[in-house]
Amino acid sequence: MKKVSKKNNNILKRLQEHRKAGSAVRERVNALCRFMAEHRVFPVVLLLATALLTTGVLFLASTRTIPAYEVGDVAVSNVKAPRDLVMEGEEEATRIIKGEMLVREGARITPSHVRKLDAVRADLERQSLVGTHLGLGLLVTVLLVIAYRTYVHTNLGQTLYDKDLAFVCVMLFCCVVLGAISGYLVEGIASLGSANGALARSLTYAIPLASGAMAVCVFMGLSVALPFALISAVTTAFFFDQPFRMFLFVLFSSMTAAYWVRTCKERRVLIQAGLKTGLVNTVVITALVLLNDPGLKPELMWGWAFGLVGGLAAGILTTGLIPAIEMVFGYTTNNKLLELANLDYPVLKELTLAAPGTYHHSVIVGSLAEAAATMIGANPLLAKVGGYYHDIGKINKAAYFVENQCSSQNKHDRLAPSMSSLILTTHVRDGVKAAKRYKLGKDIMDIIQQHHGTNVIAYFYEKAKRLKGKESVNIDNFRYPGPKPQTKESALVLLADSVEASSRTMQNPSRRNITTLVRNIINTVVLNGQLDESDLTLRDLNEIAKSFDKTLNGIYHRRIEYPIDPSSPSTDDLTATGTDANPHRQQTASLQRRSRRHKEKSDYSAENFGMS
Repeated sequence: MKKVSKKNNNILKRLQEHRKAGSAVRERVNALCRFMAEHRVFPVVLLLATALLTTGVLFLASTRTIPAYEVGDVAVSNVKAPRDLVMEGEEEATRIIKGEMLVREGARITPSHVRKLDAVRADLERQSLVGTHLGLGLLVTVLLVIAYRTYVHTNLGQTLYDKDLAFVCVMLFCCVVLGAISGYLVEGIASLGSANGALARSLTYAIPLASGAMAVCVFMGLSVALPFALISAVTTAFFFDQPFRMFLFVLFSSMTAAYWVRTCKERRVLIQAGLKTGLVNTVVITALVLLNDPGLKPELMWGWAFGLVGGLAAGILTTGLIPAIEMVFGYTTNNKLLELANLDYPVLKELTLAAPGTYHHSVIVGSLAEAAATMIGANPLLAKVGGYYHDIGKINKAAYFVENQCSSQNKHDRLAPSMSSLILTTHVRDGVKAAKRYKLGKDIMDIIQQHHGTNVIAYFYEKAKRLKGKESVNIDNFRYPGPKPQTKESALVLLADSVEASSRTMQNPSRRNITTLVRNIINTVVLNGQLDESDLTLRDLNEIAKSFDKTLNGIYHRRIEYPIDPSSPSTDDLTATGTDANPHRQQTASLQRRSRRHKEKSDYSAENFGMS
């Protein structure tokens, strides 16, 4: 027993030592992350790593090995001249042109072949490839740093986070690798024979390098995609025989592709953008060919065909890449939002069953936010979907929210104000957890987290002051955790949530009362500072108020009161005929009476105090 006990003690000591070592490592990693975040080291490291990897790929792709043959040997592969060269001879100098076929596969090696191969090999040994590619690496680094600093300091578009920068760098490296592999394949096809020369030169136009700019534009917008198109054109042009010509083609193709997908909301738009890019490619190819040699040549015909193929291939490749990028980087595209807008999505079905009142409230909030977003130029699809999902955190404790309470008994009557406040604020945290579990994306999680801002739950705060005294109550215990809305869409959901909840308490929802309610709520939210960190302007707020007025007036519109048959045994069993034979309409009178009875029994309405 003593041996077993001693052995267990030793095991426990080792576990404790491992835990201490793990804690020390975690502390160091956290300290390093904090240092990098404070001093913005990560972008610099990422840009340098991208430039280094790009230079490495260029170095590997341009490395040439010239085989050593003797007279009488049989060539096992084609050998082409990697660059222009003047070979000194006994009688006269011989000029070797870049791309010239030195030896064909299967040919018998002659003394002339040996002299050419030896001259090319000696020329490669004299020239320092390391120095050339070091200069190229510095050029790529400077280009990346200038583009990044220019974008950050001129506010060309949205804020560029570290994740966004990592995505752009990964896409640039993928384009470089695609260019290297494609250049190698094109060179292999060109070495098949002189008859395929025009085909091989035109085959470079079928490479879908524009897919990089298309993907960046879908996720980051046109303001990031255009600089990306320039950088990708510079870095990929070095893999081909005519770098400047390929640079112009990739630049124009990428910029065109990015422009056509700037408002992509459906996957078929990517294919359409690819076809449009292919048509533009034919124009660019025509211009490049005519600049060198005017006239209609076979190369131009092949160029048109491969240009169309390249544009279409870019659209198809981007269509396949988008789901993978969404999953890896956690982005939420319009295509993803369209999927989430389906009311049969699992979490919305769960909300329908667990909290039907919250579900209907969320649908109306989504409609209010969508209409207002259209008016102010925000993303209406994101605003609508954010409205649908902003209260999914109420699924766990649905009965504690007034819109889901079917009886007149309120569960908060038996709870302390602090506990009621804790339950209400918890639905924000639970909503974020549900969004992560269902993979709704960062944009939806931000809306869920920000849709109450840092508002105070006024009803329970005042109730706590009455019970304990003002000095004994900390207002922060009755405040939502926040943060305040950071985007227009988050601010719209906050406003729509407040307006919809308060409109439920109106006794007489006339046009004037609705307008007054909307204006008062927006003014209150502004005075509380909840919109200070969003991009909404006073003009936007005015347009939002108009949109809310219009939508709410449509919801609370007046209907013609149908006459009641005096011979009917009960008004609760009201019936209708013809086109109005609707079971929902038949129950209107009885539901209104029940609602009035419930209001008379209830002590208060919590909808104005953050409970919906």
